[in-house]
Formats: sequence, C-alpha cells, structure tokens
Amino acid sequence: MAESKQAAPPPSPVTPAAPPVTEAAPAAGATRPVVPPKIEERFLPVAGTAGSRGRLVYRPAVLGVATLHYAKAGTDIDLWKTAALLAPLRGDEALRMPWEGASALEQGAPRLEDEPEAGAQFASLPGAAARPASYPRWSKMLRTHLYRSLPLRVWRCSDPRGTSRPEQSEGEFRAQLRQLLHEKRDLELEKLRKRYTPKLARLAERIRKAEQKIERERSQYKQQKMRTMVSVGATVLGALFGRKLGSLGNVGRASTAARGASRAARERGDISRARDDADALQQQLEELEVEFEGRLEAMRDKLEEKEVVCEELPIRPRKTDLSVERVALVWTPWRVDAEGIAEPDF
Repeated sequence: MAESKQAAPPPSPVTPAAPPVTEAAPAAGATRPVVPPKIEERFLPVAGTAGSRGRLVYRPAVLGVATLHYAKAGTDIDLWKTAALLAPLRGDEALRMPWEGASALEQGAPRLEDEPEAGAQFASLPGAAARPASYPRWSKMLRTHLYRSLPLRVWRCSDPRGTSRPEQSEGEFRAQLRQLLHEKRDLELEKLRKRYTPKLARLAERIRKAEQKIERERSQYKQQKMRTMVSVGATVLGALFGRKLGSLGNVGRASTAARGASRAARERGDISRARDDADALQQQLEELEVEFEGRLEAMRDKLEEKEVVCEELPIRPRKTDLSVERVALVWTPWRVDAEGIAEPDF
C-alpha cells in the first residue's frame, strides 16, 4: 500500500472544543509570572469575541501538538494528521494528568504570539508549570494519551464490502453503500438479461420460421387443390362432350385427379402439423418470458430489501509514527467583568 503523507494545515486561530461560557475568575495580579528560559512560553491571540468588557486576564494552559499516522491493512486508509490539545493548568489533578481535561483544537496547531496584550493581568502560575522537568514528562503522557484516546473512527460494512473515508459521516457512508447496491443490482440484472436474451431470440427465430413453413404449406395446398380441381373438371368435361368415360384419356385424368386429391389431403395435414409446431414454440416462448420476468423481479426484491449493516471501526495511530512536536506553556486570554465572572476571549 503506497503511503501518502498529508501535509499539516497552516497554523490558525484556536477554537476550544467546548469552553465554559462564564465562570468565577480566580484572583489575578498585574505582574507577569517569571518563566524559566528552558520552557517555551507563548500567548493565544485575543479574539475580541468578548468585546472589550472587563479586565483582560491571561490564564496558564499547556499546549500539546503531535503528528499522528493512521493506516489500516485491507483498506485505503493512510492518513497523516496533526493533533493539538489545550489543557488548562488549574488544580492538582490537572497538573498530574493535564491531558485528561484537555480540549482538542479542531483547526490543528493554533497561531501563537510571543508577547501578551499591553495592560493585561495574569493568573498565578502553578509550581509544576514553572519547572522545566514537567514538560518532557507531559510530552510522554501526551503520546500515551493520544494513542489511547484519539483513534480515527471510520465505518465498515461487510456486504457490500467497504470502509468509509476519514471524516465521512455514517449517513454519507450509508448513502455510498446504497449506491453500490444499486450498481450491483444493475450488474446482476444485466447478467440475467444476457443469459436469457439468446434463448428468447432463438425461440423467436424458430417461431418465425415455423410461420413461414405454415405459409408455404398453405400455398402448396392451394396449388395442389387447384390442380386436382382442374383434373376432375377435365374428366367431367370429356365425359360430357362425347368421350367415353372409360377411354384411356379419361382414365388417366381420373387417376391424376385422385392422386392430386390425396396429395392435397397430405398438404392439409402438413399445415396442421406446422401449426401445432408453431403453437408449441409459442408456448415455450411465453413460459421462458414468464420465467425471465419472475427471476428479474425476485432479484430486484432481494437487492432492494437488503439491509446495510455498518459497524464503527476505530483505528489507532501507529505508535512508531506518533511524534510529539511541541509541549509549551500557553497563556489563554479571558475577560473578567466587575462581578468577577470570566469568559474566554480566544
């Protein structure tokens, strides 16, 4: 399976998965906490979504960015993806296992700034976040967390056989499967038509030839009947106009007339037999058409009533390709009103 690497999207403004709309703000001071130079420190841009109401306060969070590779044997899935998680650093549990309460950033790695807005205040920085040794540890924890909790979820169906594309919804995948079933139905119907069409054509041709034979037999019967009538008439006229009934000519004509009558009777029998043959062929054709239509209808019903059964298929990222690109201290901007209620401004 040829591998294709998906380029990481360019940095873009962060959109938290589900930030709290409002909450009570912790105490904040005007002094920016001192961060050791070994720790990467950045700032999320102020979005202005909260307007300019209240004080601008930066709160500490840890940002993790990693590259993940999803691949699955037996499918066409071979996807490289950038994952970005933002975890607030508040409370002892968040410091011990920050990624458990992290929000996945849908747009990937966010755009960051080197300096805060002028005049902003800062929440206190927990001690663990001020220690450089915490970040390598959090990096290892991020790798484990992403492998366990961020599988690529796709849909799989065994009949018709298929796997959804990454990011394809179940509804879209089911619509695709229904289309595959329709194509399969059309293919099976076409195969059935190809199997029956020659049989129907041969019977139709035999019926055509049988009808031609009937017409020939009828023509021959009419001709033979006419010759017989002429022979009989000549015999009668010979007798009426003075020839002896038992003369050699009359006897010959009478014999010819008798033979003609016999042949005419045979020709009439041939017509009857030809008609019986044509009727039998017509009956075979009608039975074959009924059989053909019945199989077509049964096949349509079978494929139309077929239920599409899908199951979710989680694909975990490959451990060998899972690479943590950065783990950094990121300050997130919040607006705090006069009553101490804060809302995110990023």
